[in-house]
This record gives sequence, structure tokens and C-alpha cells, in this order.
Amino acid sequence: MNANIVSSPLIEKIAKLLRLSASSNQHESELALSKAKQLAVENDIDLASVSTNTLPEETYDRGTLSFGKRNPITGNFVNWIISSHFNTHIVTSGSREVGRRINFIGKPKDIQISIYVFHFLTQTFMSLWHKYHKDTGCPVTNRGSYFYGLYNGLDQKLKDAQAQAERNKFSELESEQGSKASNGIKDAYAIMVVNNKKKLQTAVEKFYPRLRSTNIIINCSNNDALRQGREDGGKIEITPALGMRQSHLVGA
Repeated sequence: MNANIVSSPLIEKIAKLLRLSASSNQHESELALSKAKQLAVENDIDLASVSTNTLPEETYDRGTLSFGKRNPITGNFVNWIISSHFNTHIVTSGSREVGRRINFIGKPKDIQISIYVFHFLTQTFMSLWHKYHKDTGCPVTNRGSYFYGLYNGLDQKLKDAQAQAERNKFSELESEQGSKASNGIKDAYAIMVVNNKKKLQTAVEKFYPRLRSTNIIINCSNNDALRQGREDGGKIEITPALGMRQSHLVGA
């Protein structure tokens, strides 16, 4: 059955579910996609004809934080976490003369969450460093080793939590709908992830058509600071702000 001759309310419902399937909320995304596939199969509807013709494209925007002559000293370490796990791309701009800026490219909701996480992790990284510095007397010149360790530990924790959440959800779907349906949803989810990355990259190129990458050198000469940073980073819990659901935070 072609989508053009199916009742409008049904098409609209499937279309809305497909839009929800692009949500950054992992649980919400997978449930919406599963329900959309179920409705489409029951009514013999081609999902592609629904997703491309019924609702407008999602919008991507830019959010900016402005600083003085320098960005926060936690800089790239926090930026890498956000770019890897919170569906946004970060671009640094500005200069000492006009002020430094950190720009967040993504969907409006993802930008809002990423800016909150940026402030949260910047404060957390600094608090942990001050405690480690006080307890051990580690010189400030080795602060980069500790920060890099924090980044490594938290990055691995979030990767592990994401992988576990996906395994749990697909196992649940397989129990409820069978392996064939579960595998179909898993394939659709993989395609969605790739497509979202392409859309984000397109948005970055739109805002910054002449963007250039730079090499970053990190001094990790203090193995003790690096090792303790990894341990401390693996214990960081990104707590949600007021009005933000815990499920909005990756790995939570």
C-alpha cells in the first residue's frame, strides 16, 4: 500500500514516530522507531515515503559561549567529551584581541544539553584537579597529564555505558518482537546514527565553510597524574540540571 492512499492520521502518526526516532534520548529513539516499523508493517507502508515527504527537515543551529583572552584551561578535554557523546560539534574561534569563543553546532536541544555539560565538566575537572594538586603536591606543569587522564576515564565510561544500554535495549526488543524484528530495528538504528553524523557535518560546513583543523600537542609526562586522572574520570557522574531528564545524558 502506498503512503499516498493511506489515511492521513496514520501517516502523521508514523511520521511523528520517525522524527522521535532521531531523538538523542536513546530509549525514546528506539521505542519510537520500533513502533513506526510495527505500524508500517501492519499497514504495508513504505517508511521511506513517509520520512521524506511528510515533515520538514530538522533544523541545526549554533550556540556560542564567549570568554576573555583565554578559553577555560580544561578546554579541549571537555570539548572532546561533548563532541564524542552529546551530538554536537564544537568549533573554537576568536583571539586574545577580540575574545575567545566556543561554538556548539547541533540541534537546538542538543546544544542546550551540551552547554550545560560543558559548564558542569569544566567545574568538575577543576575541582578534581585542585584536590589532586593539594593531596599530592603535583606541580601545575603536570596538570595536562591529569586532565588527559580525566578525559580518558570519562570517555571510556561513557562508551561502555552507551554500548551496554544498546545491548540491553536490543535484547529486550528481541524478547518482545523476535530476532528478525530486532535485527531490522538494529540496522535502521545504525543507518540513523550515520545519517545524523552526516547532517551534523553538513551543518558545520554551512556555518564554517572555511574551517581548518589544527594539531594539538598534549604533555603527558607525569604517569602518576595520568593514571589517577583516569581513575577519577571513570567516577564522574554527570548529573542533570533542573528540568532535564537523566536519560538525556549519555551514559547515565
